[in-house]
Amino acid sequence: MRRSRVVSGVLAGLVLGAGALPGSTAEASPEPRSWVGSWAGAPEPAALSGPSREGFANRTVRMVVHSSLAGERARVRLSNLYGDRPLRVGHAALAQAGKGAASGPQRELTFGGRRQVTIPPGRELYSDPVRFAVKASEDVVVSVYLPAATGPATWHWESRQTSYVSEAGDHSTDRDGGAFGGRVDSWFFLTGLDVLSRGARGSVVVLGDSITDGVGSTPNAHRRWTDRLNERLARSYGARRPAVLNAGIASNRVLKPGGELGYPEWGESGLDRFARDVAGQTGVRKTILALGVNDIHIPPGSSAADLIAGLRDIAARSHRRGMPIAVATVTPFENNAYGTYTPQREAVRRQVNTYLRHSRDFDALIDFDAVVRDPRHPSRIRPEFDSGDSLHPNDAGYRAMADQVPLHWLTRTVPAATTH
Repeated sequence: MRRSRVVSGVLAGLVLGAGALPGSTAEASPEPRSWVGSWAGAPEPAALSGPSREGFANRTVRMVVHSSLAGERARVRLSNLYGDRPLRVGHAALAQAGKGAASGPQRELTFGGRRQVTIPPGRELYSDPVRFAVKASEDVVVSVYLPAATGPATWHWESRQTSYVSEAGDHSTDRDGGAFGGRVDSWFFLTGLDVLSRGARGSVVVLGDSITDGVGSTPNAHRRWTDRLNERLARSYGARRPAVLNAGIASNRVLKPGGELGYPEWGESGLDRFARDVAGQTGVRKTILALGVNDIHIPPGSSAADLIAGLRDIAARSHRRGMPIAVATVTPFENNAYGTYTPQREAVRRQVNTYLRHSRDFDALIDFDAVVRDPRHPSRIRPEFDSGDSLHPNDAGYRAMADQVPLHWLTRTVPAATTH
């Protein structure tokens, strides 16, 4: 794995796009403390049009993220992974969330001791750690002032969370939302929030698609199945639990990138982004793989043999890094709003699920198909779990999916697979 390097005197962690991120620290205390990811958003290339393609200039973007774990210090990861020019960050700050774009007391962020930093194309950067009390399952506000034209933005388009764009100028430390008249349901340049935590059991990263991304769930309500899973873990294990990091990308596939079909925002293939989006997270110990439906239903569709080979490849990559991996069965999509269902594709889905239910390539099975399918029509979602497009579950469906995940497997202790 390639390690971080110094760029323009910054020692805070500029790294190659697919490489490892800065090392965690364990400071002497009655109970060990370690850096662990508390929130993540998988980076994606800009779309061919819209705000991600246009980027920003002399604007502040204020974004809300939902922490998984509590911590006494925090740092954020900013990304110019898909940029076509150096990204200038003029000012950045952390705060507890208030109402809308408003936020509580600000903590300014620095990068190698400096308030301003430039991130080269293809790189990611951690801020310096700051003393900032993050609570479990709490909204945290990250504000980033972008003084110069950014060009196409590295972003996460299906955030299910409103972000705010300011009028001209640096408004990163504004405590009210008066300057933030623009709204967009995406995160820009922000890909991670780490906390220095006591007692946490690392993180589990979910490599998924729009169903993991939470499409169909209530916006700004944290009702993705990964959010519900974090709530279950908190109720059962308190602080001594793993963080749940969501690396879902809407329309993502195991085998092929979105750019192949003219939708770069669908991201790189699951195979190509595994090293960064899963193994590159801080304190990761386990993987959940929840991909496959888009490989099947998006034309022309993959064969069962090709998809199974791709899923097995991801399992092998996880095991080579010392990370146990669970896999989720593929949920039904008959009558979906995109018109992509065919009996032949349904046959592929069932063949893949049969393999997953009997495979020894994975360490645990999460049978999402059994939970959300209609018992009377197994190729369709149960009506009470359908968000309306016959592909994505609603809030109730996502809760049922989270309840299917075996907590004992998630909390079984294994050493950290990477040192971040």
